[in-house]
Amino acid sequence: KSEVTAVAAAKKGPPPAPVRTALSILKSVPIRIDGIGTVQARSTVAIKSRIDGQLFAATVREGQLVKTGDQLFKLDPRQYQAQLKQAEANLARDNANLEKARADVTRFSKLSDKGISPVTKLEEVQTLVTTLTATISASTAAIEVARLNLGYATIRSPLDGRVGSILVTPGNMVKANDTQALLVITEIDPVYVAFGIPEQHITEIRARMAEGPIGVDVSPQGDPRPPLKGELFFINNAVDTATGTIQLLARFANREERLVPGQFVRASVTLNVLDNAVVIPSRAVQINQRGHYVWVVQPDET
Repeated sequence: KSEVTAVAAAKKGPPPAPVRTALSILKSVPIRIDGIGTVQARSTVAIKSRIDGQLFAATVREGQLVKTGDQLFKLDPRQYQAQLKQAEANLARDNANLEKARADVTRFSKLSDKGISPVTKLEEVQTLVTTLTATISASTAAIEVARLNLGYATIRSPLDGRVGSILVTPGNMVKANDTQALLVITEIDPVYVAFGIPEQHITEIRARMAEGPIGVDVSPQGDPRPPLKGELFFINNAVDTATGTIQLLARFANREERLVPGQFVRASVTLNVLDNAVVIPSRAVQINQRGHYVWVVQPDET
């Protein structure tokens, strides 16, 4: 009896394998090139003092957002205020001397015409007028320099960005263009994303850029929100022989600060869009020695 049961089971065979099906649909399919990139700040500025002096106060907080022209630091201005007053006093003295010399020129000119005063005396006062005129120009320039130095006692932001760590605390002496920066400001909107693509796509990328802007999507790691959309604007002029890739740069608005300089992101370049493409689940596509194939369910369910 057991032998009969075994033979019957063998004839019956294994149960049919369950098959899941899905509908093919028509859809626009973007042709993309993916890569791993890094976020780069468009500008990074190390703030340094342009004059020597004692750092009075830091009027900015670490991590603060600043605008162009916002005050960052205040240096002791008293020395430069005194230099400005001295330069202004020198200019006032030179103007007074010039007025007297011009009056002497008028007086000696009349006396020389009457033969009372020698011509050499007139020439001397005329030379003095020329000398004092040049001296006044130098004094005016000295005032401008003093005003500039006084203005440098207040250090302001040269760009919009986010402040990093304050590297020199108030009370310390600073020097003009010292090797130690006071702080570093990084521009965070917009930002750049640098990424590489295989060199075989260079010709296609260049052709697409000649036709118009190329869109780039980036997704920060661990960010479930939709990708950020930017625009490709630069292709490097050399291929990295070690990796066989060429570097691209894309520009992104970053008002929400989703992108942080130095961060790794996934970048995707859209080269083209196939309209009305037949789309099926990727798991349905099989492969054999002749290439890719897919099982199609006929009307009779075979």
